[in-house]
Amino acid sequence: MSDHQSPADTLTIGDVLQYFEDTYEALQAESGYGLGPDALDDARRQVTLYWHKLREKVANRVTETEVPLTLMNQITPNEVKYSIHGVVDVVEEHDQITLYDIKSHNVDYIHEERERYAPQLEVYAHIWSTLRGKTVQRTCIIATDPPAKVKQIQNIAQMTTEQLKVFSEWNPVVEIDFQQNRMQETIAHFGEIIDLIESRQFAPPTVARLQQMWQDRGVQMICTKCDARFSCDAYRSFATSQQGGNTARLMEIYFDAGIDQSEREDLLERASENRDDAF
Repeated sequence: MSDHQSPADTLTIGDVLQYFEDTYEALQAESGYGLGPDALDDARRQVTLYWHKLREKVANRVTETEVPLTLMNQITPNEVKYSIHGVVDVVEEHDQITLYDIKSHNVDYIHEERERYAPQLEVYAHIWSTLRGKTVQRTCIIATDPPAKVKQIQNIAQMTTEQLKVFSEWNPVVEIDFQQNRMQETIAHFGEIIDLIESRQFAPPTVARLQQMWQDRGVQMICTKCDARFSCDAYRSFATSQQGGNTARLMEIYFDAGIDQSEREDLLERASENRDDAF
């Protein structure tokens, strides 16, 4: 722990921003990469917004963070033994137990796709209850991509009337309804997927499908958060087919992805002609 740490109920925004700086410096030292001044300012502003929004509702009520959960000795239909491992980002355990998962999506996307998140949180709740002997009452997602109007708030202490309204109505916490009785169905589905992977019955979407997903923001929301994109021929073909700033941004993703030197130079030259932050 660093010297400036203090109990959650006495934390100030100064403490939080110091944590941010410490974490950023550690990540920069570990990865060798950093943010530009504008991006760093945006990140600080985002941290400030979330602290003021969730300080009383979540931050001061946290009891545990980054809790690893493992469900061992599971068997697939083809009798493959496996374990399910996950990490609960935030736990609040007072009059009831709430598990929070942090997602880098926006609130609208979380609401639209909430059924996709329920199985993950159901499994977390089941494992928690099994290991701790306590029933989980609520599961929620914290969406860390604030709405555009919230992002426009430059100074939390000097908001206009309209900004105060926007800030007040913004709720980055989305409760996900889960059903304990669906857990076995979810686990069975995990096993079926593992059998498909073990038998090598999988394939990426076609380029045409990725182009459609681009229109629906599926590529941005799914593919760019998938580590397998670095070896996905379909996504690479899709990326090189894009024009303008999208190409520039996507090529940065592939810079260290095993592209041979001549192809890399060609892609970077194309990208540099249209460089922007459209993605």
